[in-house]
Amino acid sequence: NILQSLKTLDPSFRITPNNQFGSDPNKLPDVNIRGKSSFSNIESEWGDDPNRPLFILDGFEVDLQTVVDLSMDRIASVSILKDAASTAMYGSRAANGVMVIETVKPQSGKLQFTYNGTLNIDMPDLTDYNMMNAREKLAFEVASGFYDKETTNAPLLLRQELYNKRLAEVESGVDSYWLSEGLRTGLTHKHNLRVTGGDKAMYYSFGLNYSGNQGVMEKSGRDVLGGNINLMYRTDKLQLSNDFTLSYTESDNAPVAFSQYARVNPYYKKEINPDHPEYLEIYELGVTSTVRKVANPLYNASLNYKNGSKNTNLRNNFRIEYRPVNGLKLAGKISISKSEGKTENFKSPKHTDFANTPQFERGSYSKSTSSGMSYSGDVSVTYGKNFNEA
Repeated sequence: NILQSLKTLDPSFRITPNNQFGSDPNKLPDVNIRGKSSFSNIESEWGDDPNRPLFILDGFEVDLQTVVDLSMDRIASVSILKDAASTAMYGSRAANGVMVIETVKPQSGKLQFTYNGTLNIDMPDLTDYNMMNAREKLAFEVASGFYDKETTNAPLLLRQELYNKRLAEVESGVDSYWLSEGLRTGLTHKHNLRVTGGDKAMYYSFGLNYSGNQGVMEKSGRDVLGGNINLMYRTDKLQLSNDFTLSYTESDNAPVAFSQYARVNPYYKKEINPDHPEYLEIYELGVTSTVRKVANPLYNASLNYKNGSKNTNLRNNFRIEYRPVNGLKLAGKISISKSEGKTENFKSPKHTDFANTPQFERGSYSKSTSSGMSYSGDVSVTYGKNFNEA
């Protein structure tokens, strides 16, 4: 997308990798132009990244999600402002820099049809992980003294029995590689269709775009369907333009996070236990201590699960410019946007998260909807000598 392209062209434009979410298609990247604040955990308190730059699309402020979903075919130019000039133009909001995007305007001439399609293949790369195998992990636990501790509630005999049980699994050849579970090769395909036409005074363009993104985590993905209509009327003194954009997004998250697979010890078998398929191991280290159960992520991933959202966004930008005399320009613009969203979360009552929950309280389901409308606009008067020539 446009952010990845800018990263290779401008060294000040940084996209910080987020190892917590990896290649999740439903997570926004961490973008900054003028560095990051030294204060930590600000985003969780304020609900937004305070280091994120300001994004201006055709003269109107938009959010980062709009820029990420913007089709590359619609972009005419991009300017990055990171000095005092940006603050003078956009005020205190430009403290972290400004990214100004101009889209392709309709051109006069014959009716033109343009189609562009791309296909990307995303494959998980696990070569950077250097995890212990089953024998190394068990030897590390022995070296740390885990099986040699003697307490009132955890007799040494029970710890030794646990060690012998795990050692028998290792000697029998159990050495499970859990990192590759829950992963897949994802395909991302994008399609853009654009129709343009008009004459000397009236220009118009219509566009349709679709983006289907399969995440490398199974059952994760993001689909975006959008359309835009751009109209422009221009004479010697008057110019009117209107840009209407509609987008519909469906996103789904993986049922089990990658970090849960990374935490599973390699001396556990992947085969599901017919007696307790939800657990890899059940043990107790002491007489009065609670029973400890190691959840099976493969079992939890096989259950009915829903964690996704659907969002509809409408945005209409209208601009007018009038030049009654040479050197004087009157301009005004107004933007109207409306958004509606629905989020659903469901977790099966059989999930291991509810192991210690009473039977009638197991399972969870939540559904939330949101909607909002925003308006913005301004009027400006500009006067200067030889303004039209400039």
